[in-house]
Amino acid sequence: AYLNALLDVVVFVEMPFGCSKPGKVWKLHRALCGLKQSGRLWCLTLKEWMEGYGFQVNPVDPCVFILHMGSSWIIAWVYVDDMGCFSNDEALKEQFLASLGARFAITNLGALQYYLGINIATHGRVVTLDQKKYIQEIAEKYKVEAVPVAAPVASKPSLDTTPLLDEEATLLRRMMGALVYIAVMTRPDISFAVSAASRHLHTPRVCDRVAIVRIYRYLLCTLHAVLTYSHPDSTIKLYTDSD
Repeated sequence: AYLNALLDVVVFVEMPFGCSKPGKVWKLHRALCGLKQSGRLWCLTLKEWMEGYGFQVNPVDPCVFILHMGSSWIIAWVYVDDMGCFSNDEALKEQFLASLGARFAITNLGALQYYLGINIATHGRVVTLDQKKYIQEIAEKYKVEAVPVAAPVASKPSLDTTPLLDEEATLLRRMMGALVYIAVMTRPDISFAVSAASRHLHTPRVCDRVAIVRIYRYLLCTLHAVLTYSHPDSTIKLYTDSD
C-alpha cells in the first residue's frame, strides 16, 4: 500500500546486498515500509482519492469514509491496507470497487468473513462477531492451557506479590495487550477482569500473572460466546450507570 504514495521529501537509501556499488545510493520516489512518514503519506493519498470520489471523512474516526448519493450510501473503513465497506445499494458499491481497483491494485475477497482477528457471520439481519481463532492462536502462543474456570475473576485471588523478572513482565504486558483488544472488540464480559488485572502492569507481580492467565482460560472455556447485532426494530436502547 505504501508504494502508492509519493514522497514529499528527498530520501536516499543504501543499495541492497548484491546490488551495491561503491559510492552509489538510491533515491526513493515512493514511500517504503520502514520510513517513518510512509504511513502518513499513504493515509493522505487514500484520503485525497476518497474525497475526490465524493466520500466524507468521519469526524470521529478518520479511518471511516461515508458517501451519500440520494437515498443510497456507502460506508468504508480502512486499517492500513485492509478495507471493508457496506452499502444499501449493490450497484453503487460495485461501481465504487471498480473505480478503487482502477486507481489502486486491490483484491476483492467478497463478503466479509474475517477481519483483523474477528470472525464475522451474517444470518439475514443478524450479524455475529467472535474471535475464536484469534483466542486459540494467542493462547497457544503464550502456552496457556485450557483449564476449566467458571468466571474470568477468581473468588479467592492469588495474594503472591513477588515481583516478576523483566522478561516475564514484558511478556505479561503483551498478553494483556491481546486481552484488551479482545475485550474491546467482541468480549465485553471480560472488560472488568481485564481492567482490574492491568492496574499493576508497570511493576507486575505473580498475582497479576495468575489473574491474566485465568482470563485466558476463561476465554478458552467460552469460545462459543459471540457478540450479536440484530435489527428487530428501529428503537435504540442505551444503558448507563449514575456516573
